[in-house]
Parts: sequence; C-alpha cells; structure tokens
Amino acid sequence: MIDSISTHSFRDLPFIENDAWSPGASGDYVSDCQLGRTHAQIMLDMIQDTQSPTIYGAVARCIALAGVWTGVEVGFHHRLAEAML
Repeated sequence: MIDSISTHSFRDLPFIENDAWSPGASGDYVSDCQLGRTHAQIMLDMIQDTQSPTIYGAVARCIALAGVWTGVEVGFHHRLAEAML
C-alpha cells in the first residue's frame, strides 16, 4: 500500500485498483497502446486539475511494481513524452 502519497485523487484514477496498476490490457498491442495513451491523458488532466505532480510518481511506482511492459505501458509513456514537447 502506498501510504506516503498526500493526495487522495491518485486512487481515483480508473486504472489504479487497491494502489496497484490495473490498466485492463486486452492483449491486442495496437488497442492496448491506445488504451495506455488514454490512461496517460486522464492522469495528465488530473495533475493539471489538482496541480499535484506527485500523482505521476505514485502511478509510476505502481507500474514499476506491476513488473509488466505491454502496449498499455508503451502508449502511456509515449503520451507522456508527447506532453513534454
């Protein structure tokens, strides 16, 4: 459990369940890439709305602990990279 996160909103993300990364991957790489992009945009919107960049750290930790790298994670991080441009 992630006790050190000061914001409740990170737990409200639809792809976080019980403080764990749960993106709902389908196994179809192209669809999963799009799903990851959608998840990233939801997170970016939440960060903007709450002015709480620590949300990303909490999500990144959940992804790392899940130990998976599928199309969802590729799409998620690609969308974040686009947002940095």
